[in-house]
Amino acid sequence: PLPPHIQPLYYAAVIASEAIGSSGATRVSELTVDDDLTSGYAFFEDNQLARLLFINLKVFDGGQRGATHLNLGGLTGNVTVKRLDIP
Repeated sequence: PLPPHIQPLYYAAVIASEAIGSSGATRVSELTVDDDLTSGYAFFEDNQLARLLFINLKVFDGGQRGATHLNLGGLTGNVTVKRLDIP
């Protein structure tokens, strides 16, 4: 048997919960990203952009981690970046 560990669905639930937020009125829109291995989503509350979520779908095979450059020009105000890094 496998030793105790956290399954990927747990991490997906954590990400989804934070992206959706607690307002109960969040709307989501898929973004067009010019990279087949990156998905992007915008989350809106009261018709205002509240959060962005980008998912790097590049496979990690134990070597060097893949990176993706995103140009988020046009954002104003304070921006907080969070990164989920699973060992």
